Amino acid sequence: MNKIKLFKILKSLLIESNIKWSFEEIINSFKNPRCDKKNLHCLVQAIFKNKTTEIISEFDSLAEANDNFTALMMLVEKFYFDKLYENVKPSIKTRPCSNYTKSNVESPRVSSTNVSLKLTNEKTILVDFDSIIINRSTQSWNFNEFQGYANFSKKSIIGIPFSSVQALAVKEVLYCLTGIKGLLIIPNSRADNETLTEFTLSSDLSETLRDLIQEITPLAIFYANIQQFTQFAVLPNNGQVLHSLSDALKSILYDYYLSIIHLETMFLNQKLGLHKIIYFLKEITITMEKISEITTVIKNRELKGGSVLTLLHERIVSLSGDVNTQHILKFLSQSSDVPYLEMLRLWISKGIIYDPGNEFFIKDCQLTLNGQSIHSLVYWEGRYIVQPEKIPLHFIPFADKILRTGKYLNVIRECRNQLKIEDHIDFKLIHLEKKYAHVVNEAYNYASSSLLKLIMHEYDLFGRFLSVKRYFLLNQGDFIVQFMDACEQELVKNVEKVIPMKLKSLLELTLRLSSAKYDKYQDDLTTMLLPYSLFTQMTKLLNNSTYSEQEEPPELNGIDCFSFGYEVQWPMSIVFNQSVMAKYQMIFRELFYFKHVERLLHRLWTISNGFCNMNSERTIDLYRSSFILRQQMMNAIQNIEYYLMIEVIEPNWHLFFQRLGKVKNIDDVLILHQDFLDHCLKNCMLTYPTLLKAVISVCNVCIEFCDFIQEESERKVEITFQNMVQKFSEKFTKEIHSLLREIHNISSNNMSDLKFFNLVHRINSNSFYSDSK
Repeated sequence: MNKIKLFKILKSLLIESNIKWSFEEIINSFKNPRCDKKNLHCLVQAIFKNKTTEIISEFDSLAEANDNFTALMMLVEKFYFDKLYENVKPSIKTRPCSNYTKSNVESPRVSSTNVSLKLTNEKTILVDFDSIIINRSTQSWNFNEFQGYANFSKKSIIGIPFSSVQALAVKEVLYCLTGIKGLLIIPNSRADNETLTEFTLSSDLSETLRDLIQEITPLAIFYANIQQFTQFAVLPNNGQVLHSLSDALKSILYDYYLSIIHLETMFLNQKLGLHKIIYFLKEITITMEKISEITTVIKNRELKGGSVLTLLHERIVSLSGDVNTQHILKFLSQSSDVPYLEMLRLWISKGIIYDPGNEFFIKDCQLTLNGQSIHSLVYWEGRYIVQPEKIPLHFIPFADKILRTGKYLNVIRECRNQLKIEDHIDFKLIHLEKKYAHVVNEAYNYASSSLLKLIMHEYDLFGRFLSVKRYFLLNQGDFIVQFMDACEQELVKNVEKVIPMKLKSLLELTLRLSSAKYDKYQDDLTTMLLPYSLFTQMTKLLNNSTYSEQEEPPELNGIDCFSFGYEVQWPMSIVFNQSVMAKYQMIFRELFYFKHVERLLHRLWTISNGFCNMNSERTIDLYRSSFILRQQMMNAIQNIEYYLMIEVIEPNWHLFFQRLGKVKNIDDVLILHQDFLDHCLKNCMLTYPTLLKAVISVCNVCIEFCDFIQEESERKVEITFQNMVQKFSEKFTKEIHSLLREIHNISSNNMSDLKFFNLVHRINSNSFYSDSK
């Protein structure tokens, strides 16, 4: 009942009770929390002309659950309904059955009352969801035990004419549809948290009336379940989405009450029967059934947040043929969306998560990452995560984009840059249907492009790329030569005997002596000794398996395990993250290994000059075959190097840098960078284990041959020198054949790998190895 109506009733009670206090004084007294309880008790007794302690006890019990003012309003409301039902209460006089005659029974005055129609309409129950009273009233209107709402006669209806019984049945049906207990229609007992499932009808009703009433009672069940859900949904732990859904359902129930009021008006005008009720409430019943099903699913599955929005969206799609119900469910969905879209707006406009109910699908894991540096990549990759089970169905296509938008805003904030994204995008549109996708895309593009400008201009992105290329892709020729000259003696040792600090010192010395001294990022370059070989690293990467020390041979030397490291600070670690730097290291290790083999073969050339200066025909003839084999090996290694650096890395780098100048956001940079590295890894034969193994076998044969030539004077074996060289020649030819065969097999199976044929033509340019099969 609305507050104005209750105030009007209270004023009339004050007039009848002759209380000297004014209406305003009474209201202020009950609203004042410091008012003496005894004075309030006296006022209650005076207002309702009831000197018993029952009225005091009832007032105190209501005041405990609410406040004094609300308790007074509830008593006024109860008093109103008591008087209303007394006016329409049936008056049945019965005699013993033996003396029963029709004339002895007075028909109940149900369809006509002692008050005028105008006064009755004024007493019709009005519902105002904005008032403080309705919250308590509607909680009571769910078949709860509350005296005064069903103050009917408990006498039997046997003997009453059918027309009067039907009128009484219509009256009780109307009360039943608003959650008020009656005499003929009784809800089955249930626990507080259980939903209403059925009613028990009085056995005094005829079969015809029972059938008609049973067609209507499902609507009362749907109403009761929805009413119960609105009370459940507003509990603090259920989140903002369910709170908004509860408010929307109350709006639906408001319209439902208006429909019942219209039926009550028809009933008071003697124009309503059970058949008409069934007809008028047919569509309402269908809609209330669908809503009741949704509320039941939400309670049973304990859904909240995005899961609720997903359920509503799925039901809307499934009801494409029922336009009316679909329209109402859209209203519920849009109302429930409001707090969720506000969370989304805060995230994509400020990078802030405000989620007191733990409903949003993006979670801030800051508390679980306290051990990580705020500028480390691990921290920023793990701080904000997507919770898939909480993503609303209609947000799934944008989930990753939404995540990155907020993350980029946080990156910009951490770099001490303020970005007022609201000045460029109208976020009010996010609450409009089908507009949030546009807003998300706009916010993402703006945040990403702003971060790109920050990284490119303030943190010199292009300079960083050139620095990484200089060291990891061997673009600085004099530096790598000087470094290998300085570190070779240390790197040829067993890896366990290599001193990392010595390598670091030699690196610093080389950087300052070579042209790399002009690189302003030279201090970010470091040395590393990895615990595994290049082949093992690539194999584990491709098989998604972990490294085990037992799988490595114990004789690994420094060359096999050496790599450069690169320390980048935030926010450049977004571009040069751990995964990216691992790919650079793989390419570097392959190039570095080939450079090492080339240096060993080049050193044999100085040895061959020493043999030639002996002026001995026998000595020259003895070593001629070894010189020829050395030159074959040198040609193969240099051709592979040329292929890797000139035909693979350089063209891809040029294309990468050309596209880099046209990017519009940071994600384009990351994608282009990954594509560049993936193309290099693939065409450098690093993603094909069998091919990589064949290449490494060719290098190993070359190293073994170099060791043999250098140690030939110390060897004390029965096999002649020429025979040993011949064996190395056969072994090298065999490995080259194996390499060419692997290239042919891979290129035959995948026509996109035709670039490998360029390597075949270089190694086997004059068909030398083809003719030697």
